[in-house]
Amino acid sequence: MSFLIWIGPYINHIIFAWAIIAGFVLFLTCKRAKFINEKIELGDDIKFKIDYKKNVTASYDVFLTFVSLFPFWGMLGTVSALLGLDFSTDNNEKLISNFFVALTTTGWGLFCSILFKLIYSLVQYKIESAIELFETFKNKGNTNEET
Repeated sequence: MSFLIWIGPYINHIIFAWAIIAGFVLFLTCKRAKFINEKIELGDDIKFKIDYKKNVTASYDVFLTFVSLFPFWGMLGTVSALLGLDFSTDNNEKLISNFFVALTTTGWGLFCSILFKLIYSLVQYKIESAIELFETFKNKGNTNEET
């Protein structure tokens, strides 16, 4: 329990770092999907394409996991700040500070989640069409490799 109280003020920093990593993963996923969309018909080595498709799918899944965890980071900050409340003293500044941490961590977690969901909705088609294009290519009998 003391760990939760200790980590409370740092949750906002964790949320911001999480957002940077999620943005980087999304950038890599989009670049890989674009590469698949451009190169799938050019007769490149099929083993290379299969590996690349696995990378796109894996990074796509990591991004979706990151986005789904933003609200939980916010809730963790809220719980850790509320656990640190001490009503037995008359220290109103500490009380206000903990409420501020509780509300800001929740707010930033929700804000980042909504922001990345919106960004995701803009690029979802591009990523999923690259994966679908590869599956179409594979199902036409151009490869016997397993994904």
